[in-house]
Order: sequence, then structure tokens, then C-alpha cells
Amino acid sequence: MTITKQLVELQGGTISVSSEPNKGSCFFFTLPFGKGDAESIPAKTVENYISYSEAKGLKILVVEDNLINQLLTKKVLGKYNCQVDIADNGRIAIDKLATADYDIILMDIMMPEMDGCEATKHIRNNMSLPTSQIPIIAMTANALVGEAEKYIEMGMNDYISKPFSQKILYEKIIQWTGRNKQSSS
Repeated sequence: MTITKQLVELQGGTISVSSEPNKGSCFFFTLPFGKGDAESIPAKTVENYISYSEAKGLKILVVEDNLINQLLTKKVLGKYNCQVDIADNGRIAIDKLATADYDIILMDIMMPEMDGCEATKHIRNNMSLPTSQIPIIAMTANALVGEAEKYIEMGMNDYISKPFSQKILYEKIIQWTGRNKQSSS
């Protein structure tokens, strides 16, 4: 109550209590806010609003061994109305790429059996077109200086660190799938 009283008084208000034994207490407070008008309410700007419509229907392969990261990434991509397929490691990803088409791959780096770097090299060097040219975005918690360049040299198209910003992930997906060109034409 002391903290609440201080907060109310800091805003120029008052607080009171009405109490009856064996019945309970009621607390009341008033704050002196003025009535606003439409001009004082900030409008949502186009820059703050993302419709995610450009990503609708994209087929995305998420190569990630961590179950929590899989669920989180799948939930985020679900907001974009994408079709998501999960592979627990690079070897499973390669098997999936042999039987299905994807628009983009989100590739974790550190995984058992076949890590993201090995899987990317295999995709780029051993798979036929158009599979060998699918955009691959490295997703890793390793955010050291120079890591992005290292992954790009290995054949990945881009890099995003975990935990990732949903907005940045969306922008990268749109950039590498060419959807931004489709929506502006």
C-alpha cells in the first residue's frame, strides 16, 4: 500500500480506504488526468505496422535441433502465414530437400549428426538446381564479430543471431525470397 500511495501521489492523485471488520476493504484512488483529443493520440505509422502479407504461402525449412527453438520459430513463421517444415539436423534437412521444394532455409549452425555448415556445403555442392540455390539464412546464438562473413563464405546467403528479432527475420525472408519485388510490381 505504501508504494501504491506514493505512485498515486506522485501523479497528483489521492487514495483512500473504506474497511469493515470481517467484511473486507475497498480502496479508491483518483488521478487528475485531462481529457484528450484525437490529435494528442499518436497514430500508428506505416513503419510500425507489418502486415506480413508478402510471406503468405512461403515454404520454409527450419533446420534446428532444439525443440524450444523449433516451436518458437514455427510460431513466429505461423504469424507470417508460411508453411513450415522442421528438420532436427542437417542430414534430415538434406533428405527433406530431396523430396520437397522450399523457398528458403533457416539453418542452425550447431547440431548433432550434421551441423549447419556441413549441410550448407552439401546443398551447394551436391544437390541439383534449383535446390542448390535455395537461399539459406544462418540462425545461431554465436554472435561474435566476423561470424556472419564466415557463414556467407561457406555458402549461406545471410545470418541472423538468436534470439532473433521477428521484424528482422521477416525482412530477411522477404529479401531473400524476392517477395518484396513481387509486391511492388
